[in-house]
Amino acid sequence: MNFQRLHGLTDAIFAIVMTLLVLELKVPVLEVQNNNNLWHALTEEKAVFASYLISFALLFIYWRAHGFIVGTLAKNLNMTLININMLFLILIGILPFTTHLLGSYPTLQVAIAIYASNIILIGLTLFGMRQYIDRSSNIESEQRNRTQRINALIRVLTPVICSAIAILLSFINPTSAFVILLLGVFFNLPSNSADAFRKVFRIGESG
Repeated sequence: MNFQRLHGLTDAIFAIVMTLLVLELKVPVLEVQNNNNLWHALTEEKAVFASYLISFALLFIYWRAHGFIVGTLAKNLNMTLININMLFLILIGILPFTTHLLGSYPTLQVAIAIYASNIILIGLTLFGMRQYIDRSSNIESEQRNRTQRINALIRVLTPVICSAIAILLSFINPTSAFVILLLGVFFNLPSNSADAFRKVFRIGESG
């Protein structure tokens, strides 16, 4: 398999998953049609909209990260890397189900834990893919300096750590769990977020 076929498959799966997320947004059906009832029905679906927003942003971030890791960082493919990529796509494919579960039962710890675990597994698989590329003698990879490696680690693991925190917070305050999930995902949207985080907390600095 070459990069073109792998990216074609990956792009297709991401496009399908993103479309399935959109299809979960339903227009309310009102028995009595007026502005107050419509607004009330929409606010009742706030958890559905929030879970959609988190998941769509998450998919964009992981689609962007995958494009860099497989094709820019890795200069060639082997069967192990393809298999890790398959596991990554399996976990991406589950996201519409876990998103719908979270939107339907936003106050239940089981729903939050399942959704957050989905994010954790995706992030760890992406981390494993990157580590394999860096360490494998069979993969030619682009050399990255220490600062770039630290920034990449921050980017990959921030959603994972925030999701783990969200699971714990769900037993105290489910709304706070949602906020932490949002922060973990949207942290990666700006291109310089990891660099700013590293400088603020002086990560990787000697002395």
